[in-house]
Amino acid sequence: MTAVLTSPAKQRTPVGSHLPARLRIVAWILLTVAIGLVAVVITIRNTSVAAVERRANEDVTQEIDQFMTFAEEYDLSTSGPVQLIAAHLQQQFPEDDQVMLGYVPYRAGAPLITHTAPDPVGLTAAPGHVGDMVQSGARSGTSELDGSPFRWGAVAIEDPSGQRAWFVVAVTTEEGLNQVDREVQVVAGVCIGGLLLTALVAWAVAGQILGPVRAVRRAAAEITQHDLDRRIDTSGRDDVAALATTFNAMLDRISSSFTAKRRFARVAAGHMYASLERLERQTPSSPDRDAEIARMRTVLRDLTTLADAGRPGYAERRPVDLGELTTRLAGRIEEETGTEWAVESRAEGTGTVDPDLLEEAVVRLARNALQATRNRTALRFGARTRDGELAIWVTDDGPGLDPEQAERIFNRFSDTGRSLDQPDDSEPDENRRTAVPGFGLAVVRAVADAHQGTAWVDTSEPGRCSVGLNVPLAGPEADTGALEGTGEVRV
Repeated sequence: MTAVLTSPAKQRTPVGSHLPARLRIVAWILLTVAIGLVAVVITIRNTSVAAVERRANEDVTQEIDQFMTFAEEYDLSTSGPVQLIAAHLQQQFPEDDQVMLGYVPYRAGAPLITHTAPDPVGLTAAPGHVGDMVQSGARSGTSELDGSPFRWGAVAIEDPSGQRAWFVVAVTTEEGLNQVDREVQVVAGVCIGGLLLTALVAWAVAGQILGPVRAVRRAAAEITQHDLDRRIDTSGRDDVAALATTFNAMLDRISSSFTAKRRFARVAAGHMYASLERLERQTPSSPDRDAEIARMRTVLRDLTTLADAGRPGYAERRPVDLGELTTRLAGRIEEETGTEWAVESRAEGTGTVDPDLLEEAVVRLARNALQATRNRTALRFGARTRDGELAIWVTDDGPGLDPEQAERIFNRFSDTGRSLDQPDDSEPDENRRTAVPGFGLAVVRAVADAHQGTAWVDTSEPGRCSVGLNVPLAGPEADTGALEGTGEVRV
């Protein structure tokens, strides 16, 4: 199991859409408007097509009614249906979209009686099609000829001898439907133009509305990278302005809290250092007294480091030879612990880091490992470079950490998940890591955060526990201190 505690610059990648809020707002507006416009275009087209069909049907009905009126006044006893249809056609003047004709099935070879006017439908050249229509049993309907649609109607005339003929009227709807298509194209073009105009207006309005939100985001980023003195200019009385005002108030509280904590830490450390000096002068020397004084000095030094770690530019980066840095760190931890450490890996190359801060972090890592180890010959130290980062770690053969402890190991006021002044005695000593005096691992995390790096613990290998930190070898232009409580634990 590996727990990684990240600095503010190493936060977990957010889950969700990668599209900016402004673009999503515009996209939803355009989608809604587009659906509405498509519905309008479809409705207009369907309504216009229905109107063309209705007008054609009315024309057919009118011509059929006129023929029936004419037939009622005609004497079929003196002449047959053919003469009736021919006489009616001679009196008619069809519209440009109409054709009138007679269909006489018993006249073989010449079943049609035609009008002299032009035929816009083409039925005069297709007697078979006319026969199919009238003999289908229907007396009106919609049909096509060579891809051209038309409405038609027919009425049968029968003489006393039983001879039957049909009067047929057809009205083409092709030109009307073509006109509908042209009108729909114009409407669609206007809708597209309106959609583009809507996109421009929505983009501008969304940008204006989200402007203060972007200002809050930029301010938050600059505060993370510089200091807590930045504030957002607010104007207006809407919800976004209220958000900016609330954000400024939150920054005021955070800034006051940080200032008070640092001031308290410095003042407390100063008083404790003065008390230690008086104690050293007044109390007879003894091994126990000297060990306790050394422990108190360690706590005070860690407390001072944590108080200063939050200020901007705490990490003073400079180019260093990583091989020489590895040798320097290995020698320092042996000097501090009085124990020989096996160096299992050495970093090579150069990088831009703060070697003094890394030295402080490694010393605290070594002390933590020394407290937990069962066998001092099992202590390991290592450093390597990978993917633009410098990794530094120490390894011991201690009992490791459970998941809850691993998540809390770098907190300032606890170590291995327990408060320093309230050690957990519920487990045998051989089954738990011993609390380390001071705030050593919290300092390790502060150093990692100051480099925009990570502090981590790995207990995945049975019988071994590795604790370390990774720092980028090329830092940003302005290093930052770690804001308290902004790290994230991943197990």
